[in-house]
Amino acid sequence: MSEKDFDELAGRIEGLANFVLSVAAQLEMNGHIDGPLFTDRIHRYAAERTVPGQPECTAAARRMLLGLADEFDQMRANRRFHNNQ
Repeated sequence: MSEKDFDELAGRIEGLANFVLSVAAQLEMNGHIDGPLFTDRIHRYAAERTVPGQPECTAAARRMLLGLADEFDQMRANRRFHNNQ
């Protein structure tokens, strides 16, 4: 894969991840989803994919999922901080 192809793929993944986080944050702020439960489910999904008999999740995919969960939690903390000022 060329560097240009890699950059294109990385950009698409990043764009999709940012979109998912944005939609999830909006749903959480509107009371349609439980944010901590959402991130807990991401953690459990990544962990379950290391169990024999389950579809495997690559190490890179696990890192991506866990990073998204962490970022979503940080977004919530930032909103709470700014709402309390």
